[in-house]
Amino acid sequence: EAVATLLPQTSPGPLRLADWEDIPYGTLVASEWEAAPTRTTSKLLKLFDNALERGRDNSIYGGVEGFMMVEDWQSNLKKITLRVAWINSETGEPGEFNEVFFFHRNSDYGQGE
Repeated sequence: EAVATLLPQTSPGPLRLADWEDIPYGTLVASEWEAAPTRTTSKLLKLFDNALERGRDNSIYGGVEGFMMVEDWQSNLKKITLRVAWINSETGEPGEFNEVFFFHRNSDYGQGE
């Protein structure tokens, strides 16, 4: 659910509607949203972190953390991986969920409307 907060399947959502220029390359940690390099990434990471709180409130998931990894994939194309990582408190096993989104500079999801 946390990933769907930024990247829903039924609408563009906040990540697709973000300004391409405001999404810097690198790995960003959701819980560090206040230190994000741009206002846009701060807002996105705060949404992501708030959604992760539901997982943190569930006793089966320990150490829940979210990451946004942005790579320069091709000219004018960013590969954005949203990752949620946790430790299963019953088994001690790590778990993770990843979703990849390719964001082209000229994508038109209604940005600026």
